[in-house]
Amino acid sequence: MKRFALFALIITLKSYAAPAKHQGRLSISPDQELSGLTFGAHMSYLNDVEQKFQDEAILRGDHDQEFIPSEKDLVAFPLGSRHPHWVKFTITNTSDTDRYLFLESDYVITDRVRLIHQHQGETLLDLELGDQVAFNKRTIPHRNPLFELTLKPGDNHFYSKMVSGTTVKFDFKLWDPGQFRDSKLFEYAFVGFIYGGITLLWLYNVFISVSLRSSTYILYTCYITAYLVYAIAFYGFMPLFFPSDQANILGSGWDLYLFVDLVSISAILFSIDFLVLKEKFIRAYHLLRIAAGFVLTNMMFNFLTTGAYGFSNKLSFLCSLVISILLIAIGVVVSLRKYPPAKIYVVAWSTVLGGNTLLLLSLSGVIETTFVTTWAQFTGCALEMVLLSFALGAKMSLERQQKLLLEVELRQESEKSVKMQEELVRVQEQHIKELDVKVKERTADLWAKTRSNQVMLDHVEQGICTVDEDLALDAEYSKHMGSIFAHSNLANCGLDKLLFDDSDLSEEQKSQIREVVKNTIDADLINFSANRHLLPGNVVLNPKYSPRHLQIDWAAIENQEDEVEKIMLTIRDVTQQKKTEAEAAESARELRMIGSIIKLSTNRFQSFVTSSRALLQDCYHIFEQDNFTAHWKALLRHVHTLKGNARTFGFADIAEATHEAETKFFGLKAEDLTPDQILMIRSKIDQIEAMVEDYIRVNSDVLGREEEKKTEETLIELAGFIKDAFQNAAFKENFGKDQYAPLLNKLHSLTSTSLEAIFEPIQQSIELTAKQLGKKKPKLVFSGQAFQVDKLFAQKLENIFGHLVRNSLDHGFADGSENTIYLHCQSSDTNFLVNYSDSGRGLNLNKLRQRGKDLGIIDDTASPQSIAELIFTSQISTRDQVTEVSGRGVGMDAVAQYLKDMGGKIELKLDGSPDSDGFQKFSFQVELPHRLAWLDQVPMPTAS
Repeated sequence: MKRFALFALIITLKSYAAPAKHQGRLSISPDQELSGLTFGAHMSYLNDVEQKFQDEAILRGDHDQEFIPSEKDLVAFPLGSRHPHWVKFTITNTSDTDRYLFLESDYVITDRVRLIHQHQGETLLDLELGDQVAFNKRTIPHRNPLFELTLKPGDNHFYSKMVSGTTVKFDFKLWDPGQFRDSKLFEYAFVGFIYGGITLLWLYNVFISVSLRSSTYILYTCYITAYLVYAIAFYGFMPLFFPSDQANILGSGWDLYLFVDLVSISAILFSIDFLVLKEKFIRAYHLLRIAAGFVLTNMMFNFLTTGAYGFSNKLSFLCSLVISILLIAIGVVVSLRKYPPAKIYVVAWSTVLGGNTLLLLSLSGVIETTFVTTWAQFTGCALEMVLLSFALGAKMSLERQQKLLLEVELRQESEKSVKMQEELVRVQEQHIKELDVKVKERTADLWAKTRSNQVMLDHVEQGICTVDEDLALDAEYSKHMGSIFAHSNLANCGLDKLLFDDSDLSEEQKSQIREVVKNTIDADLINFSANRHLLPGNVVLNPKYSPRHLQIDWAAIENQEDEVEKIMLTIRDVTQQKKTEAEAAESARELRMIGSIIKLSTNRFQSFVTSSRALLQDCYHIFEQDNFTAHWKALLRHVHTLKGNARTFGFADIAEATHEAETKFFGLKAEDLTPDQILMIRSKIDQIEAMVEDYIRVNSDVLGREEEKKTEETLIELAGFIKDAFQNAAFKENFGKDQYAPLLNKLHSLTSTSLEAIFEPIQQSIELTAKQLGKKKPKLVFSGQAFQVDKLFAQKLENIFGHLVRNSLDHGFADGSENTIYLHCQSSDTNFLVNYSDSGRGLNLNKLRQRGKDLGIIDDTASPQSIAELIFTSQISTRDQVTEVSGRGVGMDAVAQYLKDMGGKIELKLDGSPDSDGFQKFSFQVELPHRLAWLDQVPMPTAS
């Protein structure tokens, strides 16, 4: 080993010596003996990275000036250079006669190498050999590409082109035929000796693995097999053993790297088993498993891509080298942990590492390729396999010694066990005698305690009992149990019959009770503690007709081994207590309702009732439609408006209930609604309606405030009166326009109201909403023309402007700032116009643009006006989080839809330009048609 290491060091140092100078053409004299003559310093090379040169142009000499003179004894290029590489050289035959010789490419894993021999403008040879060329094209069967040359007197010009997925090496050697045969005869004899020895070693280990059925020997034979296949392929013997006329020789292309990875994986698996890493070095065990997985992944990638990526080929060789170093390091650690076979294992893998290092240095062109470097890996692996056989023998010997020691220890332990059993029998006999005496004493004590327990159970005012794993009651239970369940004899009665038959427990809860009781009795106490939360603490009997509320405590009765022996139940009838709590809660709720109602005038409260009933009626109408999903957005608008109205009027519980319903609804998609979900939506609407009706009941029954006669009814009566009058001929003849004008004025005063009056309730709610949002109450400024609107639409207009005011408060105004809302009114020939604006920052166009792009509504070409109008789109809001006031993107959609239903519309107008943060001022223009005025609602005479 020392001589081998010294020789490798000398070769390595030699390769780093000063490079040779370019020596021009190579001259061969007649008496010069050629025995593997290398002439890399006589070559010039061309690296066609961009593949821009044509072969014909190069052979014509058009690009001779592109060739670079070599200053090295070996022209080589790194692994994975798949583009063409060229060399040219001139050999001068100083003799007057032809000279016959061989040119050997002494690098076996070459895909294609082409040699062109020219003399005086005539091409004497143009032959391509290599692993991807049919083997039968080789005139002389040899593992390396071998060319027969006939050197003509004078200058013989040569061009050679090489393309390979591995390292590209123009390692050309010149041989006299006789010298070549003698050298290769020795080489084949050496290789045959090594192959024969490895094969015999393989057969020997196969026999042992079959005989001993040892996993270590089986993995070792797999490792030898993998290396034999790899060596045959790597050293070019595959076509000699398996001749074929196919272009791609097996094991000579990308599939060679599969054999490299296979050797690495088999070496890792053998090492894990041989070194017993799972017991002796668990970190190394996991590390090698990861390494094997990585190599297997690289192998599968190479297989699936058929070697199309050069980095995978490099990775195979790199992994082989790294794994060799890693296995040596792990072997050293295991040997230091007093495992003798690991020492031989380390020496064995050191020979492999040395051989691999020399081979890789040679393949990379760092050192000169010689007989030693060519067969260094092969020789190192042969030595390794012999040493590993010795290591396996040492391991088997160690295991036999450990087995004998274990048998001796087991025999000694058995003898001790027999003696201990004899002593145990003697002690047990003594304890049995003592226990007989204690049993008699304890029996008397237990009888007295049992009597005391029964007296206590007969007088306690609670239901106390114990049950077994089948939920059957024990014979001992408190007398109060009979009162609770109205049974005189409960012994052996099933708990499932008492609690399960007519209770509010679901089938899943009943099943959980059975499983918990069954699995905790005769089990450790911790099992009961872990599952106690599954046992119900409250049960309602006869829930439909005369409910009885029971409160139940579950406790485990354990024995001396901390195992649960029985389950004890303590049952209390809390029906009256529950009833009292419910009445108190209802009274408190009614007091809160009274406090909210008395803050409002009768007309204000009636306005809320009328609006809420109308919105709820619209919701129920939607449920009656054949296509419920088509009206889904309308229902969401109604619920959102109900929430806003309830908050405006100060009815917090209704606002909270509608907010909760809104949260559930917004988690649903209209097109995916199921019948059960529609029933859930209906139940939420029913709940909101019931709360509204509760307020109506408290207002009329508790506070005694009767509903005033609705304006709509007055309008209907007056409209009917006028209709009858207009149909009366005498009325038409005797009354002129001036005579019925007072009647029209009266009708007008009863059925219309001003915009300021509509804003009165909104103004009252602004302070509450601003306080909830942590902002100052804004000022309202009216300007322009004063006009009246139809009271039939007053509530809807209150809803519409209420949405706009809440929108300003939540989105437009900054915290703590003084703010103002402006309303400018004017009339045209066709409609009434209300311009609504505020002093806030304006719309966040950047956030609106992103919301629209996320939903696919707009793209980057959208105008600022198009972006701003997205606020009228359902479920688009500039709020990042949903609050009780806004954030769902429903309010402005509801405003637009309500105005559309009334025959009006709303438009958004941008003012100025956006500020640095993307906010832009704007205003709303609300258009109301003239038909909302009372006079357009009554058929007028032609004269008017």
